[in-house]
Amino acid sequence: MPGQDGDRLALGAAILFAVLYLISGFVVAAPPKPSSSADAIQQYFIDHRDGVRASSYIAMVAGIPYLILIAGLRRRFVLVGGWMADTLFGAALLVAALASVGLLIGLGMTLHPSDAQPSTVASVFDVARYAAGSATGVVCILALAVGIGAVRHRLLPVWVGALSIAYAVYEILESLTLFGTHGAFGPGATINGIGTVLFLVWSVGVGVGLAQRAPMAAAN
Repeated sequence: MPGQDGDRLALGAAILFAVLYLISGFVVAAPPKPSSSADAIQQYFIDHRDGVRASSYIAMVAGIPYLILIAGLRRRFVLVGGWMADTLFGAALLVAALASVGLLIGLGMTLHPSDAQPSTVASVFDVARYAAGSATGVVCILALAVGIGAVRHRLLPVWVGALSIAYAVYEILESLTLFGTHGAFGPGATINGIGTVLFLVWSVGVGVGLAQRAPMAAAN
C-alpha cells in the first residue's frame, strides 16, 4: 500500500474499527456492576449469552481494521528508525492480545453459565473486568510513542501528537482503576468506559493524521 493510497486505507481502517467496536457495545446489555451479586452476574450470562457472543464476534472483526491501522502507523514511523516504530507496534499488539483475553473470558462464560457455582462465575468475570485497567500501561506507551513521533519528528500533524500525549496522561489516571472496587474507578466502570471511547477517538485521529500527510512524511 504505497504512498497516499496506504494512508487513506489506514484512515478507512480507523473509522471502520471505531464503528464496529461501538456497535459491539450496543448489541448486548450492559454488564453487571462490580457491586452486583454473584447470582446477578450468573443470571446475566444466562439471559444474554447470545448478545455476548454477537458482541464478541463484532469486536473480533473490529480487530482486523485495527491491525491494518497499526500496520500503516508503523510504516510511517520506520521513516526515522530507532525505537518508536517497534515500541508502538509491540504495544499495539499487546493491546489486541489483552482485549482478546477479555473476549475469550466472556465467550467462555456463555457456554455453560448455569452449570457453575455463582461465586465461580463472578470470580472468573472479575478477571475480565480488569482487562481495560491492565492494558493502560501499554496503551500509555503506545500513545506516547505516537505523540513523540508527531511532535518531535513531524511524522504526523502536531495536533495528533497533542491528542496522543493528552490521551497518554488520561491512561495514567485510568490505571488507578486497578485499585478500585466500586464507583467510577471500579474495574470496568465509568473511568474504563471513558478510556475505551477515548481510544476509539484517538484511533480515528491517528487515521486522519496519516491521511493528512505530515511535512516530514510528505518529504520522504
